[in-house]
Amino acid sequence: MSEFFSLEITSLFFHPEAVGWHTLLMTKLMTLCSGIVRTLALVCFSSMVGRWVDQNPNRLKTLLSTISVNRVAVIGASILWYFIVNPRGSPSPLTLRNNEAGGVDVPVILKGGIFSVILILGILEALSASGNMLSMERDWVVTAAAPDGAAYDLTHLNSVMRRVDLICKLIAP
Repeated sequence: MSEFFSLEITSLFFHPEAVGWHTLLMTKLMTLCSGIVRTLALVCFSSMVGRWVDQNPNRLKTLLSTISVNRVAVIGASILWYFIVNPRGSPSPLTLRNNEAGGVDVPVILKGGIFSVILILGILEALSASGNMLSMERDWVVTAAAPDGAAYDLTHLNSVMRRVDLICKLIAP
């Protein structure tokens, strides 16, 4: 059994094309770019989403629209990721090589375009999740809070919820 693992590690080390190291590296790079772009978009556009949630009088419609946008963005991005990271052995139109586009491989241009759409869908997903959380907090936190001056008034409850949220984000994997 140990010979099998040492043989596998040796073959991976000396033959990286056997597992597609290029694909692994590009996938990690794409994930890194996606995370950075999503975070920057959240910083830039969260105030607009918060303003929209606050100004919209119909809370149910706000929740339904944020949930719908979130689900469509996640499903669309998942389908598009399949075409970028194609499992070995499955047919894909992106694996065909064609140098008619000015000497650049068509799959590279196509994958770049698909990745741009995935970034836009990731931004939509993050913003809709933020709007959903804001809408939910606006509804139920106010009803759960005690009247002003009591032990758990709205200000105290908001600060406790923010602390719990930040702690969960820090210790989560």
